[in-house]
Order: sequence, then C-alpha cells, then structure tokens
Amino acid sequence: MKMLSIHSLIFASLAWFLSRMPATVAQSWKRYPFELEGNPILTFPKVEGAQYQYMGDSWFLTAEVQGQITGKKYQIFTIFNRNYISAVKLNFYQASIFDYQTGAFNTYTSYDLPGTSLVDQKFASSDDHLDVSFNAPEGKSFWNTSRTPAGALDPFVYDLHCPGKDVVTEESFSFSVHANMQKKPVAFGASVLRGFFTQFGQPNTLTYWQPGPSINGSLSFKGFSEPILGTRGHMDRQIFPLFPGILSPTGRQRSHEWRQVNLDNGIDLSIWRQFDRLANNSITDTTGVTVSFPPSEPNGEPPPPLWANGVPNDLTVEYISYSKYPRQNFSTLFPPPSQNMYMPSAHIIRSASLNMTLEATYTTPAPAAKLPIEYYEGPAIWKGTFMGKPVSATGIFESSLALYRDWELAGVLSDSVAHLPKAGFSAQAPQDYVVKIVQGLQSFVSSDRVNDHRVEASIYLDMRVVPALNTMTDQKQRENMLEIAADFRSSLTLVGEF
Repeated sequence: MKMLSIHSLIFASLAWFLSRMPATVAQSWKRYPFELEGNPILTFPKVEGAQYQYMGDSWFLTAEVQGQITGKKYQIFTIFNRNYISAVKLNFYQASIFDYQTGAFNTYTSYDLPGTSLVDQKFASSDDHLDVSFNAPEGKSFWNTSRTPAGALDPFVYDLHCPGKDVVTEESFSFSVHANMQKKPVAFGASVLRGFFTQFGQPNTLTYWQPGPSINGSLSFKGFSEPILGTRGHMDRQIFPLFPGILSPTGRQRSHEWRQVNLDNGIDLSIWRQFDRLANNSITDTTGVTVSFPPSEPNGEPPPPLWANGVPNDLTVEYISYSKYPRQNFSTLFPPPSQNMYMPSAHIIRSASLNMTLEATYTTPAPAAKLPIEYYEGPAIWKGTFMGKPVSATGIFESSLALYRDWELAGVLSDSVAHLPKAGFSAQAPQDYVVKIVQGLQSFVSSDRVNDHRVEASIYLDMRVVPALNTMTDQKQRENMLEIAADFRSSLTLVGEF
C-alpha cells in the first residue's frame, strides 16, 4: 500500500478540523429532537435508529468525492439493511467505490442470512439514534452519529467506516469518512405525503432523504490510499412495516428505478419510478420527484414553489441504451429464469410540470452489485434543463428493472437500434429502414400469452430482422445488436417468468 505524503496528512488533518468548526450561519434544523413534516415517526434522532417494531430498515449513503493526491473523482456507496421475518434474519451490508474517469469499480456484499441465531449476529444497531454496524469477514463496518466533546450526539453529523473485498477481483478496498450534513432532511412528498411511500406494492413504507453532505476522510482503492473531500451526495432511510419483498417473492415481480440528481444550481432531486412486472411493467405507486432546495434564508429554510410540496409524477423516460447483466459474476438469491437480462443504461427523463429534460449516462457501463436481486447502482452524469434553464449534474442511477422476457427484449432491441449513430448504417439500408424492420418484431410478442406469437416471431426474426442488422457497417454496433437478437430468440423458449 502506498504511503500518504506528510503534506497530504497535514491537509487531511486541517480538513478534519475545519469540518468541525461551527457554521457562520446557524442552521435551525440542526438540533435533536427534530420532527420532519409533522410526522412524529420521523423524529430525529430516534428515526435514525433501527425501528424494531417493523420488519425492515435500510440505511444508504452515497457521495461524490475527490482524491486530494491524485485529483481523481470517486463515488462511494454503502447500504446497511435489516430484515426480519419473525425470527429469521435477512440482513446485509454493501459497499462500493467507483472511479469516474476510468469506470473501474470495486463492490462488496456480506450477508447475515439465513439463520435464526440470536447469538452469532453480524448486524447490530441502536434503536434510539444512528449506530449501525456489521461484522463482515473483511472487517467491522459502522455508521454512527458523531458526538460532541461533552459526549452528546452531534445532530446530523456522522462517522462511517466501510471495508470490503471486490466480488470479482478480490481486491481489498475501504473508505472512512466524516459526513456533516448541510441540508435538512426531506420527507418523500414533503408536507403532502409526509414520508409515507408505497414501495414494491407495500403501502405505509416510510422514507426520507438528506442531500448535501460535507465529506472528508480517506479511501483505499486499487492499491492506493489518499484523503478525500466532497460536498455532493445524500443519505436516505427506508422503514418497512413488512418484509420489503413480501409482494415480490423472487425480487422480479416488482422493480424500480431511482435517481438521485445533484444539479449545479444547488437543487437536488430524488426521482422514483416503480413497475408492476405482473401487469405489463405498468407504472405503480409511488412514482414521482421530491425536490430539495439550497438554503437561501439565514435559518436555512428554502422558499419552495408550490410544486415542491408534492410529488410531480408526470415522468416519461426514453431509453437510449442498455447493458447486459453480468450474470457470471453477480448471482442472485433466487435463480434467474433467464441468463440473458438487460438493464437500462443511458436515457432521457422528462417532466412537463418541472419543465425538465435530463439525459443520463452511466460512468460505468454495468455497475452491478451482488444483492438478492438483479441490481445496478452507479454514478451518472446528467445534462439538460430544469425549470426551463440549462443545467448539468452528477448523481446516481439505481435500478432493479432486469428485462428478459420476449416482449421486453423486442423493446430493448428496438430502442437500441433507434438510438445508434446514423453513421453505423449503410446507404442501401439506412437507419430508418432498419429501425422500421426491427420495430415490426414487437407486433408478434406480448405480455398476454394469447397474443404472444412465438413461432411467427422466430420466423420474422430470421427472415427480416437478422438480415437487416447484418447490413450495419459499424462492426461493434452490429455485433451488439445481433447479440440482443440472439438473446431474444432464446427468450422465446422461456416457460417460467419469474
């Protein structure tokens, strides 16, 4: 492991000291107890602890940070998850580090399942403030509320240590950070929904998020250690009355997309979309945008316009590209019905009520994490408009929307061909011509088995689609499209859906 220079150590120490100095302007919300949106359940610090009267808790933190030696930009992630079904525990801890420039990443997951032992438990948590830990084989991870010199809890200030070993390369990595939150927490739906949320079909889930962490600390990644600083990211909580997957037994009956976007104008967005996989991937509750504004008053209270008090849900997404799920390295709790699954990648998300058009691109093509379900979670770069004004942003895009059924893969192929550069097509078979042929494949397949004509789809694929794709002049793009077409052919033999 390379050693830090003495200048780096001095810099890191100074950053640590400065982060603990009081702000010049008081933040009236930075106090305990603090009740969010008049919801007594969302009273801090108690809501930050494990809610043992419910079956599940989730704690999540991500931050964009910069190395103070290399100047590299990284994204760090961690999840602590508690799930109990009666006496059966289904807990896990997850951590990841991403390199923005190269797309390289390390990710690690450790489980506290299956079992019922009350003695040998990896997961532990306080129930009256944030103090969670997980005794993983790679070392003890923790996330707790900092304390003042007098020993009292320091409101909305946290310390984390997250070690791991990459699931593919077996490289050790870690990050240790001090996070001093600069924006107050935001309940999902603000004062309208007051944090109540329907997740994976389960009503009365509670959730809030809190952007604006002032981060300082250090990380070790790819054999190199350095101090880090950052001001973009967020933490969030979910509290589940019942086991989160109770309506999605294999994790594939319901899916989600979640975007956390840090705009360059100081506004932060939390964007949820959820899908009922049993009903043609229809959009379900709860879907919408929650907005966090930059503090603009001396007491840190923002002046939100009217739409910020609800959850604008007029969202549409145009998918530009997909990536194939790396099944060989990322297994799931329940065996998949297909080895060929595709996850959304680059896309454009729009909202008329927010006058918003944002195009997102992953910095890592396939940011998979080893969780019980197919799961992408990685940093993204955003550009476009918000409230009609040009913006750029960084943030994350998280998804469990793994596509593998015949009608889904027909859509994946159609979307992908339609968004390729025109230069990759021949003059004899231009892009519009190939797109029209590929789109015709969708007329043969359906989520309704009565209208799912697999024999006809196979014939059309061989007679029209594959020959059209073979006219493409860009070899890499042609091979990618032919691979999706081959996976579509395999999907025609699927019997079980989930």
